[in-house]
Amino acid sequence: MARNSSDLAIQEVQSLTQLRKSLADSVLRMPPAHFRGEIVGRVRKMGSKRWATLFDGDCAVEVEFPAAMCPSWLGDGHQLTVTARPNIDSWRRNPVWVAVGNYENHGQLAVQATRDKGPWALLRQETSREFGLPLESSQNLETIEPGGKISKVLVLCGRDNQVLLDFVRGLHPKGVKKRVAVEVAELRVQGPSAVREISRKLSSLKPGQADAVIVLRGGGSYADFVAFDDRELIQAIRQCALPVITALGHSEHVPLAARAATASFDVSQTAGIAIRTENNRRWFAGQPTSKQLKTKIEQLARELSVQGSRTSSLEQANARLRQELADTRNHAVQLRERGDDLQQHASLQNREMHSDLLELALQKIRLNSLSRGLWWSLWTALTALAAHVDTGLGTGQTVALSMLPALWAIWTFTGGYRAQRIIDSSDWRGAVMDVDLCWLRPRIAGATVPRDLCWLLRHRNASLQQ
Repeated sequence: MARNSSDLAIQEVQSLTQLRKSLADSVLRMPPAHFRGEIVGRVRKMGSKRWATLFDGDCAVEVEFPAAMCPSWLGDGHQLTVTARPNIDSWRRNPVWVAVGNYENHGQLAVQATRDKGPWALLRQETSREFGLPLESSQNLETIEPGGKISKVLVLCGRDNQVLLDFVRGLHPKGVKKRVAVEVAELRVQGPSAVREISRKLSSLKPGQADAVIVLRGGGSYADFVAFDDRELIQAIRQCALPVITALGHSEHVPLAARAATASFDVSQTAGIAIRTENNRRWFAGQPTSKQLKTKIEQLARELSVQGSRTSSLEQANARLRQELADTRNHAVQLRERGDDLQQHASLQNREMHSDLLELALQKIRLNSLSRGLWWSLWTALTALAAHVDTGLGTGQTVALSMLPALWAIWTFTGGYRAQRIIDSSDWRGAVMDVDLCWLRPRIAGATVPRDLCWLLRHRNASLQQ
């Protein structure tokens, strides 16, 4: 039903679907148009149809044409001349220009392609060669300094709060503690002033102002997206004092800004997830896992068991040698009555017994030092694990807490070396220990640490002075 008011005709509709259909009917009544443009991005394929985005420097349109009209080499930067009519229906967001199937314009086909690159593609190639841009954008955040966690990022975005919310949602999911500070600077991210505002902001940044700067936007038509291929912006990204990350929301076409940035992502939420993942990787880098610590503890326990078995065997050997020493001493007493000619032989036996005693004492001290050192090493590992897992201390604090038992373990491991130094010293040889084995044997039998040998040497010197 139509109702006239002055010279304005207003049509009443019952639903938005009817309104959309009325608009589609008006668009379909338009005659075919003949136009030319440059393909940006890739040619999309679905069944027997192809879609491409044509751009002339100011405006971008979507074109649909049959696969039979599409050469196999057709792609980004090629120029296309199309005779098409607009088409829009209830599921299309914007009109799409559909190539007229058998229409010929003055003897020309409805779709004509040329291998020559368009001016916009040539300009992009020249800018890419000038700044040495890679062929593909990177999603690797490992090159961002410092080597520690990324603790602060500066976000450059428009007034679209949804883009910023998606980034924060990926960076700080619900239930996860916020560990990265986010500073926001609102700028124009499309239009003629976008290049100037973003470039000026990137050039004004100083080292240390943030760990990284990220440029966000929410997609849109390619005409709104052309600012991110501008040479001035590419130069600002390359010369920025901070690493630049982009999340521009455009997957059909990779702009030069994405290739010039340190890392680039399709959407803002993916960028937030990537920063959080990189922080987790840096936090746990070099830290042993619980499985590795458990394996190390089991290995130390096995070594301790082996050393215990060896100690038991040596103690049995020590007991046997003590018995042999007692038998030898009784035999020496009997031989002493046989005369002076056997005295030298008895003295030789005494020196051998002295060497055996010292060797046994050294072996006992070495084994005791090794077992106690392994015990302190196990204690050090358990202390570091408990401090790191239960209290949540940092790596530096965990190392400081376990430093004292670790040093004591190292000192204990050197027990055998220090005992050997005492026995080889001139003070020990001057105390003529091998002369009186009856005095030495009961005292050296209980030596388990180098300190016992020092005590034995002091008492021997005291007895000689008396």
